[in-house]
Amino acid sequence: MLPPTDAYRCQYAVEWTAAELCWDLAADEAQYEALLDLAAEYPTTTVAYGVAP
Repeated sequence: MLPPTDAYRCQYAVEWTAAELCWDLAADEAQYEALLDLAAEYPTTTVAYGVAP
């Protein structure tokens, strides 16, 4: 379940996406679609991440 408040939902989406990218995690189809749906809600948001060691 996503946070109900828009600002928290955006932050959650950023952190979720950054973790997936940082750790080079594979997303199944449902996760991929959920991430795309969240990204569409925040089109001007940039996700910054570093690569895990």
